[in-house]
Amino acid sequence: MSLFNPYGIFIFLGLALIILTSLIVVPFAMYRLIRFRKISLPLGIAALLALPVFWNVLTEIVLGGENVNPRIDSREQLIGLYSNGDQSLKLNADGTFEAKGLFPTTSGKWSNRDWSLTLSNTGLEKPRIITINGRFCIAPFYAGVDVDTGVILRKEGD
Repeated sequence: MSLFNPYGIFIFLGLALIILTSLIVVPFAMYRLIRFRKISLPLGIAALLALPVFWNVLTEIVLGGENVNPRIDSREQLIGLYSNGDQSLKLNADGTFEAKGLFPTTSGKWSNRDWSLTLSNTGLEKPRIITINGRFCIAPFYAGVDVDTGVILRKEGD
């Protein structure tokens, strides 16, 4: 969405209005419900409609969110051990990797181009480097933004 197309500013203002309304309506409805133990039908309907938006905004603020296209300034930022339970992937400075519990191949060479990661001899189509709350992670079985990322390996020591 571009603010410079003829309708971009209206779309932006509309979304901003929806978010601001949800941030006002939901707490007000909760206050009325707690204080007076009743709520008007229109306010209740408005609160139910605004609740998903309110929840998404709140979790994005509190949790920081996930970034599937993180900025990677240097390869050195990626070097280290990534793990999730008994699954782990270690990216070494010399361009080799060691894996445990992820795929039959336990070692090979790795490289990255921006946030796309290539792990040789693994058969993986497009492992992805992401960040969660500002912390580098690897989604080895990444299939797209609209699909569950599956296993997330978090970088240790950050």
